[in-house]
Amino acid sequence: MTKFGKKKKAISPIIATLILIVITVIAGIALYGFVSGYMSTITPTNSAPPNVQFIAEKYTPTLPSKSSTPIIQNSFNFTIQNAGSNPLTITKAYIINASNNQLFSVANITTGLYGHTPGSVTIAPNQIMLVNVSTTNTIQPGNYYVKFATSNGFSFTSPTVYVSS
Repeated sequence: MTKFGKKKKAISPIIATLILIVITVIAGIALYGFVSGYMSTITPTNSAPPNVQFIAEKYTPTLPSKSSTPIIQNSFNFTIQNAGSNPLTITKAYIINASNNQLFSVANITTGLYGHTPGSVTIAPNQIMLVNVSTTNTIQPGNYYVKFATSNGFSFTSPTVYVSS
């Protein structure tokens, strides 16, 4: 007579299902933690996108100087209001041809009537400022707009300005 030993028991299907559910929930929590940590490193934090309003804009071509007052060459002049609650620092300006959306020129940024304070421009909340965007390149007649880059990684564009001959 052969002895087969004790009868082996398996776990019940209910307990097996519960174990699989627990493993799935733990894996989901770990994946969520990894993805949310990764996404926070690639998006700007603690800063809102700029809220600006363009009050006026015009193009001023290069004119011969009749006085010692410097003349801004080929400048787009924008009156910009920072309607947000944080200061807005404009670090770069790009003149874009509106007909084909191609970069025409990286421009100089200045403030004031004749381009005082060159470099980046900071506009305080609820402040209105005249911002000049100028280039030494000859601008042909057509439609152009300016794309502004800010210090916190956001950008905004101006209304289209027509340049006549």
